[in-house]
Amino acid sequence: MVLHVGVAKTGTTYLQRILVANRPAIRAAGLLYPGDSPHTHFRAALDLRGGRFGGHQYPRAKGAWAAVTREVNAFAGPAVISHESLAQAKRDDRIRAVEAFDGAKVHVVITARDLGRQIPAVWQENVKNRNTKTYTEFLDGVFDEEERAKFWRAQDLASVADGWAEQVGKDAITIVTVPPAGGDRSLLWTRFRQACELPDIDYRQPDVSDNRSMGAAETEVLRRMNSCFPDDLPWPRYENRVKRGFVIRVLSTERRYGPLLVPKRWQDATRDRASRQVELLSKAGYLVVGDLNELHPEPTPAVGPGPDDFSSEQLLDVSVRLLSETALLGTSAIQMPEPAAARHRKVARLAKRLRRG
Repeated sequence: MVLHVGVAKTGTTYLQRILVANRPAIRAAGLLYPGDSPHTHFRAALDLRGGRFGGHQYPRAKGAWAAVTREVNAFAGPAVISHESLAQAKRDDRIRAVEAFDGAKVHVVITARDLGRQIPAVWQENVKNRNTKTYTEFLDGVFDEEERAKFWRAQDLASVADGWAEQVGKDAITIVTVPPAGGDRSLLWTRFRQACELPDIDYRQPDVSDNRSMGAAETEVLRRMNSCFPDDLPWPRYENRVKRGFVIRVLSTERRYGPLLVPKRWQDATRDRASRQVELLSKAGYLVVGDLNELHPEPTPAVGPGPDDFSSEQLLDVSVRLLSETALLGTSAIQMPEPAAARHRKVARLAKRLRRG
């Protein structure tokens, strides 16, 4: 039994999409990737950890962890469960997670990427989840030892690994490092396959072009937009129209003023923290697929203006370009397709009204 617990922003979406796309073939080869939906593992992890995300209670998450573990326990063979939020599971949740598998040996796989890429990616993801904290405020929190930022609950690799090792043992922890930027993306999948002992089949590679990151200016525009949305805007509507629609179809299509990077002011602290993580993981002796040295941030080129440095004129320039793109897309292009089940319910209601005359 393999639990892939993240961490977030380490290629987890890419890996999970391959697993979803090849679910029937994987099962036919003797390994279970449970569920019948791309959201199965998200809901299961959410249920294990309390059922809330974005301030919203997901009714469909209730009982999802039990359903997934029942399917795993009923399967006569190994299984893989994957969701990045499991990296933040508290001790009681980790105990319940491991005990749910009827005494089966649980192996935990942790995907890890260097902090030079993780720090900007996490702030950007926070903004995509409706956060309004500036990049400077976020970075101040990340490196304020007294504040003990939420960032490190999921991104302190040694702490995440040690926490899960309490339940499964150090010999059952594997660290998979994400290759450096610019390399062959499939190398991460190759390493993940090795760590999880996935079957040797011809895996279909799904399109992941809708998971591009935003530029520095585009992220700042979204952060400011978040302050304009009404407080009572339901999370599902924001998620559908903004995070899964506008961000993917518009904001991620161009990086007008370059990518989001760690500003020069925090680069030394980032390198120091990364070195400490590598040292702790090395001393712990966890199995590594890849190379822990890949967790050292690569030298950063000349860093342009950060999100908090853009002038009003620059942000206006970006905003006008984004508005012009949005105007040409139409409503259907900036929202996620409605789930089939919801469409069927609408058709059924319409048919009922028509029958009434």
